[in-house]
Amino acid sequence: VLQRLWPYLASRERDSRTVLSLKHDSYRNIILSIPAFQANLQEWNTRLARFFDDQPNKFESENGLVTINLRKLRYLVYYQLEAGLYGDVGKVLCSIESIQAMCEAGMSVELQRMFTAAIRAIPHDFTPAEGGG
Repeated sequence: VLQRLWPYLASRERDSRTVLSLKHDSYRNIILSIPAFQANLQEWNTRLARFFDDQPNKFESENGLVTINLRKLRYLVYYQLEAGLYGDVGKVLCSIESIQAMCEAGMSVELQRMFTAAIRAIPHDFTPAEGGG
């Protein structure tokens, strides 16, 4: 997949890591119109949601320095919404630990945007399964 996408990607540094992104926003629609990508998109979003969900909100080094996991805080809810994991979105957005980490990271505006995105994306007739997401 990466080889097919490579001409359309740009790399940049973010949170001390190299991140690949599309060179132009218009490429997103072109790429998503390819049937092979459409067929796998929900699975990829689910995998990314699970990847970020498995990470801690904060890392503590051996010398006691605490680093907030900004990538998790920025992307977890996005990938959960894209994957249709609406129960998981509710758990994250209602988690005191997540809310506290985002506020400590100065991400209160992003938190508001996530709530707005969730309200718009989650179907009105959605009800979480009993005891699960």
